[in-house]
Amino acid sequence: MGVMFDYFCANTDEAAAAAIDLPGGPGGPLPPRPMPVPEILERYGREGLNQLLKPKLRLSDEGFHVVSCKGFDPTVDLVEIEALLSGVPCDEPRARPQAGHVLAQREEGEQLVVTISEELRDTLAMAADQ
Repeated sequence: MGVMFDYFCANTDEAAAAAIDLPGGPGGPLPPRPMPVPEILERYGREGLNQLLKPKLRLSDEGFHVVSCKGFDPTVDLVEIEALLSGVPCDEPRARPQAGHVLAQREEGEQLVVTISEELRDTLAMAADQ
């Protein structure tokens, strides 16, 4: 078991916060696998299974661009990703007031919608264009 995360784009903080109440979250239910895992392994091997399970950008039924993944924590791992993409070490003190701001919360913190920094947003947008 692991924690599932939906990383998604919203036009406003209000739209992002409202996504917490959508059935299945902003990404909705995950698309079904084309066949059971043992059959995938038998037919395509471990590499085929890895490709199938690899997080992919998709458009949800609610209109959000979403990447769903397991165990990729926004408060720890995204800081490191930002450091790698921007070239600014993650241990360098910087003011990032918009990063990690909780927009919505349910189930005593079991479900959260948090922001990322504007710098990371812009860096990811530029990386996606290349």
